[in-house]
Amino acid sequence: MKTKIKKRWLLNGIITTLLFGIVMIPIVKDEIAVKTDAASNIPVLVGEPIGWNEHGGGNDEYTLIETSPGSNIYTKTFTSLKSGRYQLVKKGTWNRFPAIEYDGNNSKPGKLIFPTDDSEKNFYLLNSGTVTFTMYNPDNLPGSPLGPRRFTVDFSSSPANAQSHLVLSGDAVGGWATNVGTNRLKGEAGFDGRYLSIVNYLSAADFKIFIWNSSHLGDWGWSSYDASRSNASGSVQQSGTNIKITSAAFYKVVFDTKIMKIFVHSDPTTHQVVSKYDGATLLEKEAAFSGINYNPTPCPRPNKRFDGWFTDAALNNPYTPGTVSGPLSLYGKYVAEQDVKLSFYDRNQAISTGNVYAYGWNPGVGETLGGWPGTKMNRHGLGYHSLDIPFAKVSQKILFNNGLSGGPAGGEVKTADLDWGPGNNLYTHHTSSWGVMSATHHSATLFGIRILHETNEGCGAQSSTLLSGAWTTLSGEFSSLSSDVKTDLKNATANFNGDLVAQAAARYDIIALKYSYSDFINRITPPPGGVREPQAKERDRFATISVISGFALIAIIGVSILRKRRYN
Repeated sequence: MKTKIKKRWLLNGIITTLLFGIVMIPIVKDEIAVKTDAASNIPVLVGEPIGWNEHGGGNDEYTLIETSPGSNIYTKTFTSLKSGRYQLVKKGTWNRFPAIEYDGNNSKPGKLIFPTDDSEKNFYLLNSGTVTFTMYNPDNLPGSPLGPRRFTVDFSSSPANAQSHLVLSGDAVGGWATNVGTNRLKGEAGFDGRYLSIVNYLSAADFKIFIWNSSHLGDWGWSSYDASRSNASGSVQQSGTNIKITSAAFYKVVFDTKIMKIFVHSDPTTHQVVSKYDGATLLEKEAAFSGINYNPTPCPRPNKRFDGWFTDAALNNPYTPGTVSGPLSLYGKYVAEQDVKLSFYDRNQAISTGNVYAYGWNPGVGETLGGWPGTKMNRHGLGYHSLDIPFAKVSQKILFNNGLSGGPAGGEVKTADLDWGPGNNLYTHHTSSWGVMSATHHSATLFGIRILHETNEGCGAQSSTLLSGAWTTLSGEFSSLSSDVKTDLKNATANFNGDLVAQAAARYDIIALKYSYSDFINRITPPPGGVREPQAKERDRFATISVISGFALIAIIGVSILRKRRYN
């Protein structure tokens, strides 16, 4: 009997072990796969100028190194790296990191990488020099504090006249081939690879800029041309998508990799170096070309908002754009960024009787509230709209529109392009002015809109036609407001031509006085001369009746006492 029991226990143990193994095999297998995959996600740089060794080359010279154990940030600085075609691969494999994960906005001094969207996941390094590659979250782990996988490419120096990977092409330079060495742009010294340029004789014909020795990759033409930064703009015009030279001569063509724009200058053209600072921190060096006013490009700073360039470190003397004849230092004024509740008030509802959109952008950087028409604001009524904007999306420029496009013919209505200065968060359209809307006054404005709406805004304040129960409804809503909002409403100056709180106060005062409604906001006070409001008269009448009733009661009691004494 004992033997049978032992056999049964042994059989049960074997079955349990097998079942447990079946369950655990996929888990262990997945864990091994994850570890193997993670181990192979170490980035390695490969390419035409350095070779295609997916193992990182001898001594791992092209393998990116983790900055610290567990940081999940891999970086490597390469000296004298030549321009050309490259890939980032996972070490020991030919699994490629997508080139489109290049983060040009956070790379310095400009977008010196041109990523392709082909299956090979190639990218082109546009200039030569000392370059630092940094890969964030190479495993692309969801929920990583580093965000989605991306890589940056920073130049710290670039040799003078180093051949770039850009080339002039077109009839202006003898044909549309992209492999003519004499048409190849070179790096400008002193700007860490930002500017690529060439001085060449250009015929009166069309040209563009392409990736060197490619099937016309890049394709920078008229849409990339910046006339405001070109001193030979009088000899340049549009020809379809091409740039056309109208007068044959020697020209200096410059490609600015920071703003991805083409300048066309007459030859000779010189430049001065402009050093741009945030306090004592050098942000970048920029070229101010001769024969044209210099306008600084933006220099965004993390968690800061830009408020102008100054010629002194104390930020007392604003910079006025003009020609620059010598080295120049500029100092940016930056203020701490904060989330903003942006308000827009259009009393006449000239922009829209319906929804209003906010469209923001930073010049030379990009849109902040999405593509046109931007982000729809919260519609509160009577032409008042608001939008909560996180500090990362607060912009230097903004306009408000009705959400349509195509100009007036398409029904598009919009404000002018507006400079959005720090501290301002209210734009009043009918006065074309910026101001400040506090959180308290915003809440008071919303209640003011309720007053104007519930008291039949369309009928006028003197009308006796009020919505049934409106005053009681408003009184109940008012009781739930915070004390600071109640105080704002109580102390508001009544004015039918003022903001919405002032208009609501004027409406409230007239209705409360004329129809003797309860003064739940506690706004009504006796005017000079002692003449009291209707509410005061009601209180006086009640007090008088109370006093008379009291005397009558005392008299009755007195009479009763006297009668008792008489009979006793």
